[in-house]
Amino acid sequence: MSNEPIILDEEFEARLDNDLNDWLTQIALPAVDVTDAFEKRAVALDGIEGYNEEPAAESRSIDVVPESIVMIFKRPSIIIRNGSFQIPESPTWADLLRQVRPKIAPSLPAIGRIEVDNHPRLHAVGSAFLLPDGIVATNRHVAMDFVERQGEGYRFAVSSRGRQLSAAIDFREEHTVPVIEDEHALTDILYVADPGDPDLAFFKCPTATEREHLLLSTTVSPQDAVVTIGYPFEDGRLRPDLKEAADRIFGNVYEVKRLAPGKVKSIDPVSVSHDCTTLHGNSGSALLKMATGEVVGIHHGGGITANYAVAAEEVLRTLERITG
Repeated sequence: MSNEPIILDEEFEARLDNDLNDWLTQIALPAVDVTDAFEKRAVALDGIEGYNEEPAAESRSIDVVPESIVMIFKRPSIIIRNGSFQIPESPTWADLLRQVRPKIAPSLPAIGRIEVDNHPRLHAVGSAFLLPDGIVATNRHVAMDFVERQGEGYRFAVSSRGRQLSAAIDFREEHTVPVIEDEHALTDILYVADPGDPDLAFFKCPTATEREHLLLSTTVSPQDAVVTIGYPFEDGRLRPDLKEAADRIFGNVYEVKRLAPGKVKSIDPVSVSHDCTTLHGNSGSALLKMATGEVVGIHHGGGITANYAVAAEEVLRTLERITG
């Protein structure tokens, strides 16, 4: 297929609405007001990533069960297994994802989960992906779970028990039995953003230098079709109704590699907003343009009406500054 932009316009969204209500008819459930429920998507996602504003009062009372069904069809989260992603139930999404599979599939082995040793509470802290020259990209707030200040820079942290923390990127951790691992140590801290700066961190991974890596692209527009690829984690902080909604969307399967399709909502030189379904473990996920498989942002958080990624333009500026 060509690299022509793929736009998720009103016609595409209308086809998704029809998919949903056709499915509801098949399982003998009433049709839902898709537009109203989808616009209030925060009911299913509010608070999950820890970066959200206080939700509007009216969103507290929306029925989370129809909302979660809408999210399953409108913005699904799709399991990746054995280097390939599953096809969702929605015929509209299925047709598009089959079409773009040749562009997206080569990117999957370059995306991994950040895992930590000797941490008193955590075994994994977020998502990340590989850039040229063995550089691993993720978020500052992900890195801060295992690094600490040392003078003007950072070092791998020492736990409260005096144990040295270390970190690795695991390029597998898919939903397989048994679980297959592909871990590579992060050896050097190249950059961790200061508080208030764009949410970026870069590490060196020498054993991944020869692996296939992702490419960054600044060519992106509103309504462009995108996917996030990363590792959504279960969030025990959720109140019961939100936990139920999240479990429906994610099928009670967490901490494995997933793909979530959606579209770009807005862009500026520093940030890209999108509407792919994410949880807090998705921090550090690659935001890929479906038409090319290139990275247009690094996902870092969610809000009431959109999720947010650091734009590739800002990533390139930062890399140029720190690598020369």
